[in-house]
Amino acid sequence: MRQITRKQGDRFLSLVSVQPGVPDDLWRDNLLVVLERHGGHMTNAAEALGITRKTLWDKLRSLGVKAKGES
Repeated sequence: MRQITRKQGDRFLSLVSVQPGVPDDLWRDNLLVVLERHGGHMTNAAEALGITRKTLWDKLRSLGVKAKGES
């Protein structure tokens, strides 16, 4: 699988969001890269991706990513 660099992360996810059939593991890995790049700040990461914080949160949860302290 092709790795997306941190520098490319935000732009990549903006592009793949409009393409069908993107594998979940690619979504998950790259959403986490964008979150890390923004220091875990969901609002900033969502803004960089051109989506709402709620959309980012919903996508992460649908991919099985849980918030700290969530069981």
